[in-house]
Amino acid sequence: MSKKLILFFGLLLFVIGIDSSFAQQTRFEQANELLSTNQIEEALDLYKSLEQNGFESGALWFNMGISYVQLDSLGKAKYYFLQSKEYKNTEEMASGALEFIEDRFSRRSSVLPKLPWDRFFDWLLHTFGIQILMAAGLLLLNGAAGVVIASWFVKRGGAWFRKTGYVLAFGSLLLISSSAYLSYVEDRFETGVMIEKQTSLYQGPGTDTAVISSVYEGYEMTVDTQRSSEQEEWAYVRLQNGMYGWIDKEQIMSF
Repeated sequence: MSKKLILFFGLLLFVIGIDSSFAQQTRFEQANELLSTNQIEEALDLYKSLEQNGFESGALWFNMGISYVQLDSLGKAKYYFLQSKEYKNTEEMASGALEFIEDRFSRRSSVLPKLPWDRFFDWLLHTFGIQILMAAGLLLLNGAAGVVIASWFVKRGGAWFRKTGYVLAFGSLLLISSSAYLSYVEDRFETGVMIEKQTSLYQGPGTDTAVISSVYEGYEMTVDTQRSSEQEEWAYVRLQNGMYGWIDKEQIMSF
């Protein structure tokens, strides 16, 4: 393929990308206009179409949360505000919105404090991110290898170089293993929110098993996607009060 043809296709893809992004932004602004004039359902239809097309932003999630507050669907509102909170530009607004709707739920779940281990990894994830931890670990590992190799050619201080290399290698393994663990957790577990008024948490994937607890609108939970994938209609979850069990997938939304 000639260079001119490659350049042509490259420019074509670039123009298509710009056009698609512009069209999505235009629809987003149209939805915002509908929301501002209290045409909630019409605005939501546009927001949902953007969501289905893969458009993601803190502002989109926040405005969808506002829409569901207006429709008095607080569980869905909480679901979108929690997603909006993950973005720096909407984190503060979403946190305020979450405080507002938490006071409007009829029931609140008791919350067990996170273990120090979990708090530490949450801090790593939100402060650095998986990719940065992995990149830093690989960089440190290369540095460790370089220092150890250098010790072979240094007459004085060779032992110090080797010890430094071993320390760097140990640090790199910690960073790489932390990144791998966080990636595993991100892939396997999701945050779920109860969107219906009330349902039950069952011991097994079926209503014919024992009821463990009642679950109310707005309850947060951790969804084990690996175990849940084994069932078509049921999700295996852990509530914030520490209880484990199965819940109807149609009763929750997760991300």
